Amino acid sequence: MKENISITGDTTGVLNKMKNIGTVVFLFGLLMLVVAYMENVKFLRVTSFFTMLVGTFIATFDKRSFFGIRKLNGVQKTGMSVFTVGAVVFLFYWMGYPLGNNLLYLTILMVSMFAGTMLYTLGGYGNGAKGVKNNGVWHDSLSNRGIIAWFSAILLTLFYLQLYWFPKSINELIHLFDPLSLFLRRKPADNWFLYGTMYTFVIVILGIKFIIKYRYNKYQVYRTIVVVFSQLILAYFIPSILESMNEGIGYFSKDLKNIWPLNYSFVESWSLNNMVKPQKVGPSGFFFFVWGLFSFLIITPILTYYVGKRWYCSWVCGCGGLAETAGDSFRQLSDKSLKAWKIERWLIHGVMVFVLMMTIATLWPYFSGKEYVIGPLKINKIIYLLFLELLLLLSSLGMYFLFKKYKRKVFLVGISILIL
Repeated sequence: MKENISITGDTTGVLNKMKNIGTVVFLFGLLMLVVAYMENVKFLRVTSFFTMLVGTFIATFDKRSFFGIRKLNGVQKTGMSVFTVGAVVFLFYWMGYPLGNNLLYLTILMVSMFAGTMLYTLGGYGNGAKGVKNNGVWHDSLSNRGIIAWFSAILLTLFYLQLYWFPKSINELIHLFDPLSLFLRRKPADNWFLYGTMYTFVIVILGIKFIIKYRYNKYQVYRTIVVVFSQLILAYFIPSILESMNEGIGYFSKDLKNIWPLNYSFVESWSLNNMVKPQKVGPSGFFFFVWGLFSFLIITPILTYYVGKRWYCSWVCGCGGLAETAGDSFRQLSDKSLKAWKIERWLIHGVMVFVLMMTIATLWPYFSGKEYVIGPLKINKIIYLLFLELLLLLSSLGMYFLFKKYKRKVFLVGISILIL
């Protein structure tokens, strides 16, 4: 006879009280964290972080499952333990407390996180019958918007804020990646190298996890291999090697698969200047400029016409790659309704029109009234206008072929707008 494990009566009341107390402690820790960064008090950062952790512990504690650990098998528990070693190293450097030899601790961080994730994955998906295992996703605090999910989301948001606007507050963490940056780029790490490395690392390890989980589905396996390859080679290794060929380089998107309009900053003046001035960038800058034009003028239209947008969003894009790997445990939370799909379609095309208008508006003052040298090319106001006219007419021609194929009147409206 199976044991009845439903929670009723006094047990429910105790758990609710613990959840409320834990939530209050968590919010107090969050307030302390804000003050810690406003006043730049390093010790208070650590205190506030552990206060949030204690709040999460109290709010989610259940002695029967002990955060779900008791439900795990031995391999999964070992994986969690190994992963925790790397997480602790990351946390110390993030909070501003370097541990010593950067090469040693960077190796410990990456090896332990990789090995821990693989062990946990093999323990969860390595055995059993064929099929996708998503057991318990609606009962897990992390994958069902529980306090652990909020705790993780706040920390991730904090990390992004520091990375983009306050990189000096994570100097120790940035310098932890100096050995890898010196090896690949021949210069110390900066906040963007840290970002790219962690982004790529997450896609690689969780991509392998995804492949193990969906190993009986060939489409998912092949697609994920391409996603991991695109991020690791096109977005990380090749750009780093090209960057190492230059003595000094200005900042611009060096991700070879970051194509306009996703890479909307491609046409901004500071980005163009950094790509096309040899004395500032070196030989690779002009390569990125030519590749950027070639990718969105030739590669993207042809592949999208014959395959659809999935070739990029699901197989190549870094954002899609992160969504398909790291986001796999959360896909049940997305809206699957027809209404949501219709809203998404309108938003996608609306954003596309807006980006096109902003691109023209951005380039116009850049090229108007002056002659500009880009490698072997000379562009002035007239050439820019003729080039723009040619692109719009080619776009209208492409839309005409779409009208002939799909017989939708909306394409005729688009053709009229483009010609005007």
